[in-house]
Amino acid sequence: MLLFKPLTGLSTNSDLYIYWDWYLDKAAQFYLGGEITRQFLASFLEYPPSQRPDSWSLDRFQLMLEQRMRAAQQQAN
Repeated sequence: MLLFKPLTGLSTNSDLYIYWDWYLDKAAQFYLGGEITRQFLASFLEYPPSQRPDSWSLDRFQLMLEQRMRAAQQQAN
């Protein structure tokens, strides 16, 4: 059971004040986080991926299967 209301006596704008107070206290961290993120994303331009990303479609698998079947048929003949 709550014995007292901790925000009793604060004005109706107190929630807004608490939000902006917290936001201003953390503003430097937001900018620092954005800068770190920007540097990380820029590293992808400096060092592009070393291999082609894999595909989730079955087209390449179907093509490989058809090639192996043709090769097996040619060996059988």
